[in-house]
This record gives sequence, structure tokens and C-alpha cells, in this order.
Amino acid sequence: MELAELEDWLRLAIAPGVGEAKLVKLITQYGDPKSIFHVDREILKHQVGEEAANGIDNIKGYDVKRFVEIMDKLNIQLIPMTDAKYPKVLLQLSVPPPMLFVRGELRDEDTRGVAIVGARKATNYGRNVAHHLAYELARTEVTIISGMARGIDTEAHKGALEANGRTVAVWGSGLDWVYPAENRYLANHIINSGVCVSEFPPRTRPEAGNFPRRNRIISALSRAVIVVEAAITSGVMHTVRWALELGRDVLAVPGNITSRMSEGTNMLIAQGAHVITKVEDVFELLNIDYKVKKVEVELTDEEKSVLEVLTDEPQHVDDIAERLNMPVQRLTAILLTLELKRQVKQLPGRNFIRLP
Repeated sequence: MELAELEDWLRLAIAPGVGEAKLVKLITQYGDPKSIFHVDREILKHQVGEEAANGIDNIKGYDVKRFVEIMDKLNIQLIPMTDAKYPKVLLQLSVPPPMLFVRGELRDEDTRGVAIVGARKATNYGRNVAHHLAYELARTEVTIISGMARGIDTEAHKGALEANGRTVAVWGSGLDWVYPAENRYLANHIINSGVCVSEFPPRTRPEAGNFPRRNRIISALSRAVIVVEAAITSGVMHTVRWALELGRDVLAVPGNITSRMSEGTNMLIAQGAHVITKVEDVFELLNIDYKVKKVEVELTDEEKSVLEVLTDEPQHVDDIAERLNMPVQRLTAILLTLELKRQVKQLPGRNFIRLP
């Protein structure tokens, strides 16, 4: 994409008062930003209303240099809905994202993946189940799709990466704004082994209203949605509703009847969602051939040095850093990598043990 065209798409993305539905309408009719910017303002007022027409008129010529610089620095691509690389499954949405921002490589097989979603305040049971399902599915070369939130989403991404598989993280912010902040190392691993996508331009904060919009993308990219844990009022239910509207299978993991985090999944099962009690249930339902991809683990010298000081007794990250004479920030990154390679396990309180 030429720079001038990129700048015009960015101007459309940040045009005030337009909204995605009106933007999709204009792109469908006129094809590209340059053509939209040449439409007479009075005609635009008739088509999308005065506020949107004013927003488009005022954004013409706006300096988007800062946005371009961020995209260049982070290697963010912009893929409009008119582009051949735009995932066609997103066009099934009543209002598809007018454009996608992408970090990493978006592949055709990613649109046939499985979403694993659930509560941010997940229980240990929920986190372990999400991790296990993602790991086993990714070993059979199924792409794992989730939203990179705390709890279930994070474990789903980690499980896929530990299997050397692919994972897609759909963000509710600009791709320069990692949220939650503690997932910045995880985000880098996803970019190197999968892809991060967002419909929001750089410099977009992770505001609450962004996440229901993100959830529809998760559902549309997936051939099935697995809900591991969720309260009845959880935002995960937005993802479920979109999945049902799009004709995707909804699967749920049964949980403790006394746990609030299982109320949503147990309700879904009562309403007819497919029950997941083992990973083979997913393989059977989705007709997935259980051909396990071999996972080869290679360690750097730095990773080996960290492993040498770890045992099966928990050690706090500060103590490990002191023993290695290594900055905690650097050690944290190495420990995450080792966790993804199934060499160490993090326990509560930032304690770590070496796995057998």
C-alpha cells in the first residue's frame, strides 16, 4: 500500500462521528478513501447524516504522521475490507470491521481456528483446563483464537505457544497499547508465532466499549467457540451470541455448581451447548484428525543458565535474579519463554519451579 493511500485509510479510521456501520456503507459504495473524500458534502449528509459528513470533511488533510510512525516502528499492517488479504469470514458480520490492523502473519488457516474464551478472574481449574485444551488442539495444528485478556484468554494463548502452535489474539485497543500491560512479553511471543489483530487504529486506549466489538471478531474468525468459565453477566456472553448468530458451534466446560465462574457455562450447557469433558470431545465434534505435531524444544545458553538454578522447590523471582545477578525484567522475560517451552511453572506469588 502506498503511503498516500495508507494515510487516507488512517484518516477514515479516526474520523469523528462516523462509526463503523456508516464507514462500511461508504466503503461498500465508493471503494476507497480517496473516492469518499471527493464526494460532495451535501451528498454525504444525505447518505450518512450531518455529523458523519462533517467528520469526514474535517479529517481531510489531517496530519497522521504520528500514526504512520507507530505503524512503521511496530511493523503494523493495515488491511481494509476491500483487500484480498482481508479475512472473508468477517464479511459474514452484519457490520464487519472496515479495516484490520495486524502485527504478525495472518494466514488462511487462522479463519478455521477454535476460540477459547472465558473469565478474567478465572479459577485455577479454569486456567488449567483452558491451557490444556489449547495445548492439545494446537498440537494438531488447530489455530487458537482468543482476546489476550487476563485469565482464560491468557492461558489459551500460552497453551498454544507451548505446543509450538499458532494463536490469534484479537485486541480491544490499538496494537501499540498492550492490555493488560503484564502481557507485553506474551504479545511479543504471539507476534512471532501467530498474529495480533485489531480493528482499532494505533493510539486507541482499551476502553470498555471496545471489547464487545472485539468479541464479534473472535466469533467470526472461529469455526467454534469454547467457553471455559464465565459468570452469567460476563462479556463472554457477547462472544457466544455472535457465535450463535453466525452459525458457529458453541462448546462449554462444566464447572463447580457453587462457583460463580461456572454459572455461565453451566447455563449454556442447560440451554443446549455442546459439553466438553475432554479434548477428544472437541476433535469428534469438529471432525479434527488427531495427528500430533512433534514439539521440539531448543534452549538458549541464557535459558539454560536460568534452568540450572531452578529445582522442584519454589523460588521467588527476586531470589532467582539475585543468584543469577540478572535484572528482574530480563529474568521475567526468560521465565515466560521457559514456561511456554514447558520447562518451568509459575506458582502464586511470582514463585517458580522447574518441571521434570
